[in-house]
Parts: sequence; C-alpha cells; structure tokens
Amino acid sequence: MKTDGTWISLQPDPTPKKWRKWYGMFYVTPEGAIFIPAVLLGNEMSVFLCASADGVRIVVSGKHLWVSLEWAKRDYYDPAHHPKKVLCELEKLEQHVRTATTNVEGQRGY
Repeated sequence: MKTDGTWISLQPDPTPKKWRKWYGMFYVTPEGAIFIPAVLLGNEMSVFLCASADGVRIVVSGKHLWVSLEWAKRDYYDPAHHPKKVLCELEKLEQHVRTATTNVEGQRGY
C-alpha cells in the first residue's frame, strides 16, 4: 500500500507499564482520514475481521493493523467495552491526533 500520508506519534503521560510505542502511532492520509491501531479497540484479529467484512481500508505496518477512526466510531462495536465510553475516548483521541497533525504541518511550512 502506498503510504503518502503522515505518521503521528503520541504517548500518554504517565506512560502505562505495558505501553508499546506503536500503540501511539497514528496514520493520517493526505485527505485527513485518521487510522488508529486496531489493538486500541480490543483484540486485533477481531477488529481486522470486522473491518474486512465491512470492506474498510486497513493500513498494515510491520505486524500490526490500523483501521479508520471514522469506521471505529460509527460501526465497530465490542460488547466487552461500554460503547459510549469508547466513543468518548475515540473522540478525545481524534482531537489529539488532529492537533499533532496541525503542529507537524506547521513545522513543515504547509
């Protein structure tokens, strides 16, 4: 897959003990679509299967998957998590990624 977008790295403060750097990697397409690590939604394989069944674009890097944030907010449902809480967290995450993207573009002179 052509990766002509931007990778953004965010890290929580404080960083959880089992945090992996790629948990905080987000892909932003030139059109502004945000892709989040599938593992943030739950079991990576389950998320992959749901996204594939829905025909959603998936970004693969290394051994991990990223899925559309819009799809996650609109269509992905994991009964193990309370949907309103997950939606709230995804909306907060979207704001952080958009802010980071704006900062990166500003540094590059876009």
